[in-house]
Formats: sequence, structure tokens, C-alpha cells
Amino acid sequence: MRFLASLFGLMLLALAGAPEAFAQAPAQANACPRPAANWTDTETKVWQQLCEDGTADITPPYGRMEPPQAGQPAPENLLSGMFVRQILTDLPYRDALPSVTIAGAMVTSAVDLNKRSIPMNVTFEQSHFLEGIVLSETQMRGSWTCRQCYSPMGVAARQALVGGGFDFTGTQMQGPLDMGAAIVQGDVKAAGASFSAVVGRGMTVRGSLDLDGAKVPEVVLGGAQIIGDARLSLEGAGTVTVHIASARVGGELVLVARGGWPQNVRIDLTGTSAGALTPPSPWPAATEARDFEVDRASPAVAQWILERLNRATRTDVEAYTHLAGAATAGGNAELARQIQRTLRDRQRADATGSERFWMTVEDLGWISYAIAAALLGLIGWFAMSTYRRRAAE
Repeated sequence: MRFLASLFGLMLLALAGAPEAFAQAPAQANACPRPAANWTDTETKVWQQLCEDGTADITPPYGRMEPPQAGQPAPENLLSGMFVRQILTDLPYRDALPSVTIAGAMVTSAVDLNKRSIPMNVTFEQSHFLEGIVLSETQMRGSWTCRQCYSPMGVAARQALVGGGFDFTGTQMQGPLDMGAAIVQGDVKAAGASFSAVVGRGMTVRGSLDLDGAKVPEVVLGGAQIIGDARLSLEGAGTVTVHIASARVGGELVLVARGGWPQNVRIDLTGTSAGALTPPSPWPAATEARDFEVDRASPAVAQWILERLNRATRTDVEAYTHLAGAATAGGNAELARQIQRTLRDRQRADATGSERFWMTVEDLGWISYAIAAALLGLIGWFAMSTYRRRAAE
């Protein structure tokens, strides 16, 4: 009987909790905001998939990405730029999505996110953007990823604030990737990508910049600050300009073009500094590297910089001293001593007669002090001998 009473009590508790469970079910179903009235069936489908797990794959059969044709049924992977903007930045949609991943989409109008806030990570894979992407002055809490995407336009991300990184790996765009004055907390990746130009004047990248294998006619990074590495291992055949003047690369600057740099390429490193350098071999003829510095120099890099310093009309003492320190940091103390000797020879050649005398005294070091002490001792001995002789007379 006691057992039956306990069983009956459990049944009563279950029935009492049932209304609460039924009451919670509609709330869970309504956690995802209703689709907007102006969304297409495809956009509604994408929204429902995103609400379920943050991922929507609408890649057409056989991956055939074809734009809509007049008189033909619309492909089932078309999205509008307005739809993309709404789900990423407008309430209540953005708050319902911790992240967004869309694959196989064809976005028929510009994705204009200018001066908008995006609170999540955004990923597009194998998607087409027929009128480009605008991220200028956009504030992103996470990362923006567009892998193996395509556009006849480009990406404008001037003055963007990116809490994560940019990833355009394998993306093919006929326009530029413009990140002028942007601040990116993570990496900027565009390995194997293609743009008409990569522009990053005055940008700050807290991670690394990776353009390994990218096809980019122009790379313009004047005044950029890159905390990590800058790997500019481009497909060099079509490259005409690599402008990195007045930039700072905290890690390694890689300037090795696949297949070699073309004869007409111009590389400008004026006033740039880097932690280390992997140089091209040979250097293109139109290379400007005035005031270029590295923190750690291999023998080949140190010799190249030393030759340029020796050809300069003025003796830059600070540059020679910095290069000697870089050679020491690179593990070549003998080369550092050679650089110091070269600096001393140049200083001696520019000095006056009296300056050369004192430089000789300084170069002799302790030997000069020993000679001076011996001379003083000899003079003292001679003076004392003379005094004694005169006193005796």
C-alpha cells in the first residue's frame, strides 16, 4: 500500500507539472522572430534554418551559381542585400542569432552595412555578391569570413572596427579589398584570393596579414601597423606595385613572389621597419628602401642593407648602429663587428686631422691609456733625474 501511495503521488506531481511544460512549448517555438513580410520564400527558409542552428546551406544542385535570367524561373538561392542587412543588424533578428553561416547564396544587391553594428561572427561560403560588400565604418564584435566567394565588385571596409578578423581565403573579386584606416583585432587572411588591389593605408592589424598565393596587382599598405607577420608571397606575375612605406611589421615581412617578381614591379619600403625580412632573390631593380630597418637580420639581409648604407652620400650613424644590433640579434656577432668597423671607416674618412687623432686614441682603447701612462712615467723619470743631477752639482 505504501508503494501504491508513493506511485499515486508521483503521478499527481507529473500531472501538475504538465500544464507548465505545455505552456513553455509555445514560448520556445516563438523564440525566433517572425519573418518579415517582404522576405521571399528562400529568405524565409534561410531565416528558419539560421534560427535552428545558425547555419543555412542553399547551394544549388551541382554548385551551379547562375544569376537570374529574364523569363526563367528564379534560382532558389537568391538573397537580397536588404535581407542580409536585416538579419545581421536590425532588431529583433540580430539578437536571435549568436552566429551566422550561409553557404551557396547569390546576393543580388549590395550588402550595405555602412556604419552598422554586427554583434556576431558572420561567415559566407561559396557565395556570390553581384554588387559587392560595404563594411565601411562598420563595428563588428566578431569576425567577417567570406571563403571562396565571388563578386564583380569588391569589399569596402574603410575605418571598420573588427573585434575578430577578416578571412577572404580563396575569394575571387574583380574590385579591391579596401581596409584603409581599419582596426582589426585578429588576422587578415586572403591566401589564394584575387583582388584588383589590397589597400590598407593606415590600418592596424593586431594579428597577421596573409596574402600567400594571392593574385593582386597592387598592394598598398602605407603607414600600416601589423603586429604579427606580413606574408606577401604573391602570385607575382601580374603585380606592379608593392607599397609598404612608413609601415611597421612586428613579425616577419615576407616578400617572396611565386614565380619571381616581374621586371616592372615597384617595391617601396621607405621608412618601414620589420621584426625580420625574407627578401626576394634577386631584388627588383625599382626597389626603394631608404631608412628601412629590421630588428633581426640574417647575413643576406644585413649585407643588402649595409651595401645601401655604404652607397648613401651621408653617414647615418644611427642606421649603422641599428643594423649591427640586428645582426647580433640574428646570431651573427662577427657580421655586427664588421658593420661597426665599416661605420668607423666612414667616420674616419669624413673626419678632420685632429678628429682622426682622437678617433685613433679611442680605437686603441686600453693600449692608448697604457702608452699615455708610459710616456707620463718616462717624463717623470727624466724630470726627476734632471733635478737630482742639478742638485748634486
